Formats: sequence, structure tokens, C-alpha cells
Amino acid sequence: MISSLEGATGTFSVSNIDLIESGQPSLSSSNLTSGSADFASSVTKINDGLIYNSLLVIDTTNTFTPSDSSIISIFLDTSVNLLGYDIFSIASLTGTGQGRAGQIYNLELSLVDDNSFFLITGDTGNTVSRLSSASEQQVTITGDGGGVLGSGVDAFRFTFFDAPNESMFREIDIFGVSTATSVPEPTSLALLGLGLAGIGFLRKKKAAE
Repeated sequence: MISSLEGATGTFSVSNIDLIESGQPSLSSSNLTSGSADFASSVTKINDGLIYNSLLVIDTTNTFTPSDSSIISIFLDTSVNLLGYDIFSIASLTGTGQGRAGQIYNLELSLVDDNSFFLITGDTGNTVSRLSSASEQQVTITGDGGGVLGSGVDAFRFTFFDAPNESMFREIDIFGVSTATSVPEPTSLALLGLGLAGIGFLRKKKAAE
């Protein structure tokens, strides 16, 4: 499910503890793998936990402004969380004092032990397309019915497309938790207990003989 909110400059806040935040143990790497960051912008601005780090909100060096068809690949650390991560929501914030808050992109996820990526359904086919004339816009993607977007996720790939008057990204936040190992159902646990009790009884009976 995709939703968007618009606001004036300074309306929204961002997280500095989400899964892809720079310095978080859950982040392995985040790289611009195709295209370019225009207007002296930088891909590092999508996960630095800051919206504006100067008094000039129109300063493009505080943003990531992708050229058309630019691709960012983000990899999560699965060296400890071997099963990957359950992803609940992804929020992207765009805009400056001059607007430039439109967002058009494709989002793909990759799962542990699977090198391929699969597309998340967007507004138009597989493309998230939210144009805006506001100063800021926050687009949020969540699982249908409050469920997860993906389980066992280890990587993300964003492909950005030109929006009218440019898209200046301030931050991308990805929220989730490590994928847990499956827990036996209560019935299974009860049957396991009965089985262990039966083994104990047979051992006692054999010892008595």
C-alpha cells in the first residue's frame, strides 16, 4: 500500500535508527550503482538521519538529486541475522524551499539465498509515481493489511526517474526487524513433550527389567 503526505518546509521528521541508517549494524552498504547525483548532491544524504544540515534549505548538497534512471543498491548485513529482515515500511522524503518534491521510482527487494530482485507494485504498474507542488512530500510504502512487505529481505534496489522540476531526496527510512526462526506451534510442543515423556517411560521400564 502506498500513501503520501505533503507539507511546508520542516513538516516532516526522519529516523536515525532505521535499518539503513549510516552506522547502524543492520546496514552493510549503500551505493549509487548507475547514473549520477546531480547539482553537487550526494547519495550519502538518503541515510544520514538529517533533513537539513545547514540554514539553506535550498542547498542541493544536502540532498540526493538523481539523474534519470539512476540506481541505488542497499545491502543489509546478514552475517549475524542469517535469515535476513522482515520489512514493515519504507518512507522517502523529498523537497526543498523551492519544491522539487515529486517522486517517481521503482523499488525492488532481494531475499536471502536468492540473488534476483522482485518489484514492489506501485501506482502505475510497478512504478511509484507521486507528483507534488508542495515544499515537501513523504511517500510511505507498507504491506497490505498491515503485513510485511517482505520476509527474509537482504537488499533493496531503487531506480529513480525524472519528475517535473527535479526530485530532491532528503532521506529514505526503512523499518523492520530481523527475521525470526520459526517457533513450533503449541500443539507441536505438546506432542514433542508427550514424545519425550514416552521415551523416558520406556527407558525406565527397560531398566526395571
